[in-house]
Amino acid sequence: MLRNVIIALVLTLALAPMQLWASIYRWNGNAGNNNWDDSRNWINLNTSSQGVPGSGDIVLIEGNVVVNVPASLANFEIEDMFLRGTLNIAGSGSCSINAMDLMGTIDIQGARTTTIADSSFIQ
Repeated sequence: MLRNVIIALVLTLALAPMQLWASIYRWNGNAGNNNWDDSRNWINLNTSSQGVPGSGDIVLIEGNVVVNVPASLANFEIEDMFLRGTLNIAGSGSCSINAMDLMGTIDIQGARTTTIADSSFIQ
């Protein structure tokens, strides 16, 4: 009986979506420079610490704000993004957003390849 419970637990954890372990970052703009790659502009809601969202993370950008992804940030990937402002993406490289809920503006400048998954909701 205990063996079956352990096997079921291991399988559940192995097959669970990555979002269970994703960090959730909310834009607070505390750095005052609108730069995506400045950790002072983000708060990790899981740990209440500053940091920059990375691959597999969830991003919340709300309010009348502008967030700039600089050309120096060549490649980045985000699991989920909830955007209610403006996201300016500059430079070359790649940007991948696996799911997006968009009620704002994305301005892509330069030779950046941007992929937004088809599970996204864009208004």
